[in-house]
Amino acid sequence: MKIYRYAKAKTLFIFITLFLSFPASIVPSSETSFYFPVYSGGFFHNPLEKFNFGKDYSVETELNIEGQIQLDLGYGFTFPLKKGITVGEGSYGIDRGLKYDMLEKLLIDGTIGDRIHFEFDYDSERTEEGLLEENNIYSVEYRGKEDEFLKEVTVGNKYLGVEGGRYVKVDEASPDSFALRALGGWDQLYFNALLRYDVGYEGVKVFKGNRRDVVDEVYDVDYIKSTYFFIPDKDIDSDSLRLYVSSTTTVDLTLDNKDFRLLIEGVDYDFDPSTGFIYLENSLASEDELVCYYTKGGQAVGSTSLGIGAIIGESGVRVDFNSNSFPQYFDSSGEFLYLKKRAFNSYWELRNAYPLPSYEGTGISSFEVRLLYTENSSPNSNYDDIIDQYSLDSERGVVFFNFTDDTGNFYPRPFPGVSPYSSPVTTENNPFDPDNPVYGGLSYPTVDKSINKLEFSYSFYTDTFFLDFNVIPGSVEIVVDGKVLKESDYEVDYSFGTVTFREGVVTPTSEIEIKYRYTSFGGGNKGLVGQFGVFYSNDFIDLKNLTLYRSPLRTQEAPELGAEGKRDIYNSTEIGFKIGANEDEEGAYFEAQAGVGLGLTNPNPHGRAIIDDMESSEAIFRVSNEAESWIIGSESQILEDTGVQLTTRGDLLYKNYYKSTVLSGEVLEDLSWEIPQDQVFDYSEKAGPYNTSNHPDYSSENSLIMEYEIPDGGEDYYVTMVTPVGPEDFSVYDTFNILFKATEIEGGPVRLYVEFLKDYNEDLDGDGVLDGEKSVNDNGFVIVPLGGQQTKLGTDREGGSNGTLESEDINGNGVLDSSESGVIIPGPDGTQYLAEINTGETDWQTIAVPLHNIVQNYSDILQYVTAIRITLTGTGTSQPLNGLVLINRLWLSGSRIKNNSPDLLSVSEVSIDEDAEVYSNRFSESYPAIYEDLHG
Repeated sequence: MKIYRYAKAKTLFIFITLFLSFPASIVPSSETSFYFPVYSGGFFHNPLEKFNFGKDYSVETELNIEGQIQLDLGYGFTFPLKKGITVGEGSYGIDRGLKYDMLEKLLIDGTIGDRIHFEFDYDSERTEEGLLEENNIYSVEYRGKEDEFLKEVTVGNKYLGVEGGRYVKVDEASPDSFALRALGGWDQLYFNALLRYDVGYEGVKVFKGNRRDVVDEVYDVDYIKSTYFFIPDKDIDSDSLRLYVSSTTTVDLTLDNKDFRLLIEGVDYDFDPSTGFIYLENSLASEDELVCYYTKGGQAVGSTSLGIGAIIGESGVRVDFNSNSFPQYFDSSGEFLYLKKRAFNSYWELRNAYPLPSYEGTGISSFEVRLLYTENSSPNSNYDDIIDQYSLDSERGVVFFNFTDDTGNFYPRPFPGVSPYSSPVTTENNPFDPDNPVYGGLSYPTVDKSINKLEFSYSFYTDTFFLDFNVIPGSVEIVVDGKVLKESDYEVDYSFGTVTFREGVVTPTSEIEIKYRYTSFGGGNKGLVGQFGVFYSNDFIDLKNLTLYRSPLRTQEAPELGAEGKRDIYNSTEIGFKIGANEDEEGAYFEAQAGVGLGLTNPNPHGRAIIDDMESSEAIFRVSNEAESWIIGSESQILEDTGVQLTTRGDLLYKNYYKSTVLSGEVLEDLSWEIPQDQVFDYSEKAGPYNTSNHPDYSSENSLIMEYEIPDGGEDYYVTMVTPVGPEDFSVYDTFNILFKATEIEGGPVRLYVEFLKDYNEDLDGDGVLDGEKSVNDNGFVIVPLGGQQTKLGTDREGGSNGTLESEDINGNGVLDSSESGVIIPGPDGTQYLAEINTGETDWQTIAVPLHNIVQNYSDILQYVTAIRITLTGTGTSQPLNGLVLINRLWLSGSRIKNNSPDLLSVSEVSIDEDAEVYSNRFSESYPAIYEDLHG
């Protein structure tokens, strides 16, 4: 039993491990029944206590049993350790409630009598979906005696195939399959039979000769990392470059109390003096550092006479590079240049190199590149003038983008955002800005930060072709130029899914079709396979008749077009004659073989297919509705500029609707829950919004609650909240959507405004100072927002520390931004506000606002949205206002299908959530039988 307690925390997590192991043992028996112990729920029991072979004879059994069961139990909870101590950074994120994990391993191998053999090999940690992974085995085998007709019967996932023929072949199946198999016969006549539950995908790939034509897509953030670098100067003194990497063994250099080893040119790296590019043989680990020394004209790196205009600073302006201007790049002596440094974003790492994932041959040709928006795959034409400035390295399988700036000099970060780096330099197109989503920060970006993606189309020559991972053995059939190949003409790596042809089998003009089955990394389409074969053989004749049936399992939902799964039945008869001398005799002999096959196929046993699922082809951006993602906002300068006066701020209240339970930890309740009074916060203790579990029947998401108290119903009274989003390109979407309802609206109507902000004024209290916590252990920070009362921000749900350093700086750039620019999202009927909410209670409703006109008029804002602000205002009454607005979902949507001719064709998408007419005539109600047949 282990108990963990974290400093400055009031959170405890108790961890208990129960472990039971039974080592390998042999259990012989001559009794009529047997059992073995298995641990389950704390008790030993006999799972085979009813298994009895009768009492008239004895059955000898032999079992080899070994295994273990490990149960990990954990329970996390909070309690006050000491007055004034709060949950700090060390305890943030600890799971609360009961957590458990069970590890089971069991191996049973044995026989019952001399006929039944069984094998059970199970490990709960085996993935079964991984490449080259072992699989759990379940097998029971009956073995008949030599003089019996039934020779063998097996059931399980170990024996999954039987002998096939020239026209009827049964593959070995995936480990996820199960089969019942039987073999039998006498002397010259025998049979096999198979019934298999099958799991796998069908694959067909067509290639044109040994020339491969491929299309690869690579995200802008997936440049090759920690491998290629460059130095500030070209054409340096011959043999003067010395390159060192971090080392814990060999020590050739010590800098700043850190050890380095010397890299050998031509072995560890290649160097191009004409460009200053360094190509490492192996990528560096995240903790590795790379330093160099060189001279040019006798002057050492870092000298003021070198590095002229060599670097572009964070502001996007090119300047001279030397150890005086950029000491952070050099060691303490100023002699060695750090090309890669821990916790440092180095300009000297080349981030312009992108891999060609499908390239595996020689001679790249017909290379073309397109830049597309990541979100919707539409072309980004802003780079059209420079996208062809690249070089191909066919040896490394890499494309380098060699963009140059207005001075004609190379820069190493080609794709900063929607637009390329150019003058005038802006926040959006500056790849050297520390906040740039593609190149900024101290760690490499993740895919969710991607703005663009690169589409590479090219050709190359190879004798090896990739199919899919985990190809099922025996399933590959290859036709080259109309001729079925023999297995001796090629080799298959079934795990890695590659086919390699023997030299000369394929030519540049060959037509190659490869059919196969695969499981990729687990799973596949479900189906049934049945085969029955009869075989007869004597000294003069060989006869074989096989029948194969293969069919997908019918599901409730219709398949998509192109993925229907066909139903096949095949029959083949093969016959061979041999007349004359036997193999061990001298003399002439005559041999002939003949065969015939018949096949019938139903291309879609379901009878229907889905042509296009419009919802799955929709581009979606969901705005977080978690309360932790929102904070009370500053008063909107944009609304005020349009005549909406925001003078007096109301209170946005907070309540903690999480209920602590023994087994499930903290559970979010709905508004009907009788919330304890100590979980209702005064505005001075904590500001909203908060979450509840309320949601409409057709949504499973929790809701974000704006509970407001406004002292007067005039238009200049308001509450507001804001959330950071990105930056994100909203210009690629067609519609903004909000799903909400209101309840307990008293005193008069309120108006709901939504703004997309490119720049957000973070100065809540207008003092010009970045307010926030001093330590992650602080219980939030106190602030008096303009026009409002004092409140506290940045606490956890209980009013304590949330373990992170909170401040007014919602975009995390380290400075207090005070400018503001953005656009107001109008209502569907053209009002400046999105909705007016009347007193009482409303039903759940969805408002959908087309963005086409907004994108046209405010493209610069929509392409770089950093925050969304929601504001509630009074409507002119003089009474105090209070109520709750429940926001279940905020999202942007757009079709991935683009209309390239808007002047000739008008295209719009509708849904039952966004259009009342569509809802009243929805397909599921108008044609229920067809809908059920298609979707179950």
